Amino acid sequence: RRRDDIGIYLALDTLEYMKRGGRVSGARAAIGTLLSVKPIIMVKDGLVERAENVRTKGKARERLIEFLCVAPMERLSILHTTNAGVEEFAEQLIAAVPGGIDRSKVTIDLVGPSVGPHLGPGCVGGVALYVEGSRAS
Repeated sequence: RRRDDIGIYLALDTLEYMKRGGRVSGARAAIGTLLSVKPIIMVKDGLVERAENVRTKGKARERLIEFLCVAPMERLSILHTTNAGVEEFAEQLIAAVPGGIDRSKVTIDLVGPSVGPHLGPGCVGGVALYVEGSRAS
């Protein structure tokens, strides 16, 4: 019903776990590792898709904020697989939400064991529930 009002984006720290899961070839993962590629993935219409590839962790976090902060939000869940730097990222993301967001509507959640191994350590991202009808499809 509100599928168009949800945004899900994650930045992976490495391609290694996507290779292990069969989502990328060994050659592509090796080249991506040499170039320090940090893929940003999104869930759209129930499918995992690549949103963008960037070269540094800092740039990946900047782009996550840009992807997620496109409209006012009702709720925000910040996701991570390890705690490394997640508090700083959370503060930056919360500060960038258009129109602000009540901190009681923000959670920081560890990705569960059924999904986490496919993402790998160092993964960070967010799930945004936008104000109904505020996000262009």
